[in-house]
Amino acid sequence: MYSSNNMNLGWWLDQQYGKIYIDKSFQRDLVWGRETGDAFLESCFRHRALTPIVVAHVEGCLLREPECVTTARIRNSYTYISLDGQNRAHYIYRFKNNLVSYTGTVCSIYDSDPDLQVVNIYFRQLAQKYQQHFLNSPLVFQVFTQLGYEELPETFRALNAGCSLNHQETRNSQQSPIAAHIRQKRKSYKGVFKRYFSTRNLNNMHDGEYIAKMLLHYEGFEIEEKTKVPLQSVGHKYLDAYYERGVKSDLPVDGKFATAAGYSQKSMEALNMAIDNVRAMLKVVPAPKERGGVTPLRKEGELSLLVWVGLQLHRDGYEISDSALAFEEINKADERLARQSEKAYYAALQNNPNAQKGYHEWKRVNWNTARYQRLDALVAELLQDPTSNGIALKQAAA
Repeated sequence: MYSSNNMNLGWWLDQQYGKIYIDKSFQRDLVWGRETGDAFLESCFRHRALTPIVVAHVEGCLLREPECVTTARIRNSYTYISLDGQNRAHYIYRFKNNLVSYTGTVCSIYDSDPDLQVVNIYFRQLAQKYQQHFLNSPLVFQVFTQLGYEELPETFRALNAGCSLNHQETRNSQQSPIAAHIRQKRKSYKGVFKRYFSTRNLNNMHDGEYIAKMLLHYEGFEIEEKTKVPLQSVGHKYLDAYYERGVKSDLPVDGKFATAAGYSQKSMEALNMAIDNVRAMLKVVPAPKERGGVTPLRKEGELSLLVWVGLQLHRDGYEISDSALAFEEINKADERLARQSEKAYYAALQNNPNAQKGYHEWKRVNWNTARYQRLDALVAELLQDPTSNGIALKQAAA
């Protein structure tokens, strides 16, 4: 059951916008760029932005699920929970409050006034008649009044079925403790990920997908110990199943949910350590000059290599003792093994047209099934002389 309410944009901003709660447990990030935002603002000026902003009523959620902790917690501060239209609502708010400029067509409340073509103009710079025309734009506000909190993620996905939600945005909408855990890690390691992912990819949650892939990768070691066959894929099918393990779990995200909900606590602890290693390296390694300061400053393949090595060292009882030295030597050893492998491969081709590719191919395919072979070879190379490579045996806990 829902109600559909027609109102003008200005009244909605003043009376309703601040009452809407953005629930990160299923919502996507803010992903709109300048081009999309300008196109939407122009449709507002032309009074044609009629796609509804959709919310669920908090009190309605509580009526369906009186013991829901989330809705009980927010009921005194918010009236609604956002289901669809977060980017539209946020962009309207930003333009009205002079936080973003606009390039496009501006219309007036008077038919006799000509339309204006503006470039990078702020709301405060518009004549009052143009401001009023924007604020008079019709807006459709739909409110679900009888949805339980557990129904919200499914409703969110249904409302976005015709939109381009990517795989990770869909996984993020699962009410699974691993989804909340990964959201927290995205926030904790934001400074690291912004060095390796573009702003667009961060907005599209690619860093969250990366964290999930690394957790699955480490679980592959544990599977190998039991079955002698490592987990070979971190494709979408496997990632989807990984998130679905904890669906319907009521366990808190406090670091103790892992085993009971089917996740590996060891993988979470190891990944924290491995990314902390990378963060320490980035503090002492200058940004690469050849990329001209363009975001991202570093290549994602480098991040994968450093984290993989950190995970393997952790598993083998070693740790990074010299961040700058380890950064340099890990990358040098990776390149050296690739060159040696490629040279050996082409030499072997002279006598054997079916010669097998080695390390250089494992490096090229990156996340492919050969990553464990690449990692085994690289770490073995580094551990021939750990001290010279910035690596040491772990110190026993006092």
